[in-house]
Amino acid sequence: MDISEMDVDDLIEDWKYWKEMFYDLALKYKLIMKKYEETLEKLFTEMEKTKMNAFTIKELRERLKKLNAHPPPSKKNSGPSHHAQESSDLDSVASYAKVKESIGNTKLYEAFLILSGDSEEANIIYAYSNSDILQLINSKIINDFIFPTQMSGKNLEIHSISELSVILYPNFIRDTNSFVFTLKGNSSTSIKIDDIPNKNKELLYCCCVVTEDLQVKETSRVESSYLCYCILTYCPCFELHFDVIYRLLSIKRIERTNKVMELESTYTLQHLLDILKEKGPSSEEIYVLETYGVYNIQPSLNVRIDISEVEPVEYEFPQDLSMIDTVWPCPVLFSLMKFTDLMTCIFALLQENSIVFMSKSLGVISSCVLGIQSLLKPFTWAYVISPILPEQIKDILQAPLPLLVGVPFAIEKQSGGIIYVDLDKGTMTEKHEPMLCYKTLAEKCRKDYGFFAGRTCYTPTDIQQVACFRIIDNIKAYLQDLGERLSKNPDGVGEVVRKADANEQEFFKKFTQTQTFLRFYSG
Repeated sequence: MDISEMDVDDLIEDWKYWKEMFYDLALKYKLIMKKYEETLEKLFTEMEKTKMNAFTIKELRERLKKLNAHPPPSKKNSGPSHHAQESSDLDSVASYAKVKESIGNTKLYEAFLILSGDSEEANIIYAYSNSDILQLINSKIINDFIFPTQMSGKNLEIHSISELSVILYPNFIRDTNSFVFTLKGNSSTSIKIDDIPNKNKELLYCCCVVTEDLQVKETSRVESSYLCYCILTYCPCFELHFDVIYRLLSIKRIERTNKVMELESTYTLQHLLDILKEKGPSSEEIYVLETYGVYNIQPSLNVRIDISEVEPVEYEFPQDLSMIDTVWPCPVLFSLMKFTDLMTCIFALLQENSIVFMSKSLGVISSCVLGIQSLLKPFTWAYVISPILPEQIKDILQAPLPLLVGVPFAIEKQSGGIIYVDLDKGTMTEKHEPMLCYKTLAEKCRKDYGFFAGRTCYTPTDIQQVACFRIIDNIKAYLQDLGERLSKNPDGVGEVVRKADANEQEFFKKFTQTQTFLRFYSG
């Protein structure tokens, strides 16, 4: 039959049919190849884990043999407590961790919590602990710090699986919802490393990430809610702790997304209910927590935790641990304060004046409080410090003691010895306290400080990281020189003050009468 006589409509229909068949086969091929690659990746990851566990067990047995000559005293109820069955490999690792703890080492973290903000009081969904620290903490107090302002749920309408996936768990990067609050430390031991921040465990750091989640009410109404992943630690290596939390949340996101995608063609409200009920950690998350709990704080420690479908946790501690608490908070601090204001605050703290940082962002105020505290070395802040001050205890602002706090709620400014730094507005109350000349220091930091102008720096670039380290080193050298000038002069402190010029004399007279200086001088 001549092609001109064929029915055009039939040709079009045939073309559409074969086009659909081609696209269908191409899609199936793509899915098969993706599954194949995922299977290979999982197989490779499991092989690497097996190698790592075999090496770890061998190493632990060798070290335990060496320690047998001096066995540690037995402890009742020592070791990790959690809601999951441990593998034999991790039993071996945990037994080694107990031995190491008994001879004075401190673990990277004390406990891990998952909390829900659905009700007025924090609901602890899951708890994992390397110590008895959780027995000493009131969940109501934790709630006041993590959710200092009321967070009410809102009614949501889910129109597609993709919308559901985005809300269930987005990609995690540092933002305003990553923050640190502190509780009073409760430990009779210290960290057996010279010059490490928080050596005497005066503060228990609580590293938190609050994320939006979903809950389904009895009326089948879907509402947004809030979950908080929290690591409790005496070790102020904040960037590592947050990296672990982000990995845990990424694991949860991937697992939930996979379940949703599997149900895409048969998705019902009951399926959503079942997925949302699973708020506790998966076996993969528990593996990460248990492995992380094996490490003890030490110089040059190399931390690596391999995770399937997620980038591994990798971190190497420096040989000098004296400045590990500066890396996480200082880029935010430098990006929100002018250098002159920063130095004004440092000199004010050295003279034991109070500073109140104000912002609606918990991530901002906690970074600035912890950042400026870390820059005081070789001096230490001996008074109240609270990166996040809950409104429930705002009366502490009336106390006649020096304060270094972050406030996420509106307050009435008082006259007197308090400097108020409004980080949202970029303003600071004037404070005419005596200061030392820092012109040379300012010139050294001028170019590097300029890299932080423009916007809040949560995740510094490589250039900003280098600039941050140089600024920190310059400020540290400046303050060390100040300390040595006063403490190592053979003629004594009084003679240093007497020989100083008029501007320096006024500062020295106040500074040398403070607990901050006396602790440094006697130490």
